[in-house]
Amino acid sequence: VAAYVLGEFGFLIAERPGMSGEEQFHVLHQHWFNVDTKTRAILISTYAKLANLYEECRPLVAPIFARSKNSSDVEVQQRCAEYASMREAFSPEAVEDLLREMPPFEDKRRSALELRLLETEGEDSAA
Repeated sequence: VAAYVLGEFGFLIAERPGMSGEEQFHVLHQHWFNVDTKTRAILISTYAKLANLYEECRPLVAPIFARSKNSSDVEVQQRCAEYASMREAFSPEAVEDLLREMPPFEDKRRSALELRLLETEGEDSAA
């Protein structure tokens, strides 16, 4: 969860002391060898976003991508190959757009509790 949140919103705290992009990278990367491959895939996406936003993160991220291109996990391998080649294949503006934070998830479904509350509110306003 922390990797996803920092990848999406870490730029909001990066100006605070002790929370630079490089420091966010180090806080996350200390867990690299203790997480499963699904979490590593999320970390890789976060590393790409950090490297895009903070020049000082690029030399930290590049060796990880290079080593992980040979990972036994196909998802990790694929992400590393794509993120590593992204800067060569696309303009800086395109890379910026590709690595922008995710748009808000729009969920139009309603839970049973929400439906019940809406019914109750409707009954209260009709009375």
